[in-house]
Amino acid sequence: MLHRGYAAASVDAICAAADCTKGAFFHRFPSKQALAVEALAHYRQRTSDALAAAPVLAIADPLERTLAYIEFLAELLLLPDVPNACLIGNLAQETAPANKAIQAACGGALTDWAAEIALDLAAAKAERAPDARFEPKNVALHLVAVTRDRLCSRRRWTIGASSLRRSVTRARTWSNCSRTLRDCQEITESIAGSR
Repeated sequence: MLHRGYAAASVDAICAAADCTKGAFFHRFPSKQALAVEALAHYRQRTSDALAAAPVLAIADPLERTLAYIEFLAELLLLPDVPNACLIGNLAQETAPANKAIQAACGGALTDWAAEIALDLAAAKAERAPDARFEPKNVALHLVAVTRDRLCSRRRWTIGASSLRRSVTRARTWSNCSRTLRDCQEITESIAGSR
């Protein structure tokens, strides 16, 4: 499903790849949709575990941690062994809006990831610029969308990743001067402009 897509991944092809019979498949999964939902949960957990192990998350300052996390994602997206595919994004695009169970699993994965990022952004906003006019949730959702779009594009995203790194560098400079989170708005605008 990751590389062929949901529709092209027939139960016969899945069974052949897994070296199992159709009987064994249907004993474990009532449908291909049930397999997709379980595959999404597994993919989501593996991705979450990998991101949770990022050394940048040990940084105490929430703004510095967020900026370092964005840099970490940009570097991760450029690694040659990172697949040019995202199971969550691919299934969300391919099954929308016909398959509610898969859509719910995809939406939950993406919004949960954004909620984790938004926690740091909210802490940074409260600490540095409580009156800044941006919603941490919206900035986090944008970051998740940019990352997902790169993975779903099936091509290298070097221009976008470079732009993301430049945005972080500018944000660090601005933050050191003004120590406000208005700069995060400019990061978001810069990222959006590079797409």
